[in-house]
This record gives sequence, C-alpha cells and structure tokens, in this order.
Amino acid sequence: MNRKLLIILISLLLFIQTPAFAQDAKLVDINISNTRDDLLIYFNIEGAFREKLKKAVLSGAPATFSFYINLYRARNFWLDKKIADIKVTHTIKYDILKKEF
Repeated sequence: MNRKLLIILISLLLFIQTPAFAQDAKLVDINISNTRDDLLIYFNIEGAFREKLKKAVLSGAPATFSFYINLYRARNFWLDKKIADIKVTHTIKYDILKKEF
C-alpha cells in the first residue's frame, strides 16, 4: 500500500510540467521517507536559474518557486482516490550588502 503511494508521488514529481522560466529545470537527489504520521520528500532543483533570472536575483529581486503536489491512493478496478493536494511556495532573496541569501 505505501509502496504504491510512493510510486505515484515519484511519478508526479518526475513528470510534472514546469513553467516557461524553468523549462530546463529538473528535480534531482529525490529522497522520500515517512514518519508514523507524515510522508516526507526532499529534493534539489537543477537548472532553475536562467542567466536573466540569476542576474535579477543577484541584484536583490526576490524569486519565488511554487511546487504543486497531488498525492493519490492507487486502487484496482476503481478510480484512484486523491489523498492530498498541496502547494509549497519558497522565496529566496539576495542581500546585496551582506552578500548572502
């Protein structure tokens, strides 16, 4: 049962369509684990910053990334059941004076 959920989650993350700004972006180093109550996912993104976006962020403009995660329970001979529909938003901003994110 948990294995099916894991396969569905990985499939969603690998085949999700990204916006035009990050067409070459891909998820790497994907690690999925669970606790008694939660399913946890860790990943890195490669290729998310094109040169124009990189210059904008390094000049102090914030960049926001949104991840949409849909988790389904696979069921035989019936429609899959949606368990969770989550939006995760992360914003980064570079401090020019301190030279840190």
